[in-house]
Amino acid sequence: LHRVEEGLSAQFPAANPGEQGEQQPGIVKQIFEGTMLQEVVSTAQGAAETTVSSSQAEFLELILAIEREDLHGGVEDYVVSPIEGQETQPTQKVEKWLWFKSFPPVLTFQLQRVSYDRTLQAAVKVNSPFQFPKELCMDRYLERHKEQVIRKRGEIAVLRQQITELQTRLKALQQ
Repeated sequence: LHRVEEGLSAQFPAANPGEQGEQQPGIVKQIFEGTMLQEVVSTAQGAAETTVSSSQAEFLELILAIEREDLHGGVEDYVVSPIEGQETQPTQKVEKWLWFKSFPPVLTFQLQRVSYDRTLQAAVKVNSPFQFPKELCMDRYLERHKEQVIRKRGEIAVLRQQITELQTRLKALQQ
């Protein structure tokens, strides 16, 4: 995408004069740039989330790991990622949350098909399939839906924990 931006910048003026001599964003920014809210959130067991820091940023593309094998799984891993080594208590977790304020007219994704294997201590190509839905609904990642999404993520976490416990019980019964 950066090469595309360089090529378009060479073909088109990088900025157009605006009112009172202000510069307008170039065509690449107009087409590909969106804005997001970045938050570092700390959660202790049994306590509410605490926002440690918050800032707004622009983005041109979303870089998705393909381990979850579908777009929404990849985006979910992109918007909620753990931050290791920042915990002050054993039951505390620190995460980076991203909330999109606006999407660009053209939303681009880069699939990260290389991961680091700690056992081999080398980069490994991931050849897993990656599914895109026919319709793309990104409203669940918007800042304006933040409180509802946080509540739903909590419900999903409880259900996943219950599934894990039931699988453990089932395994014990099968032995």
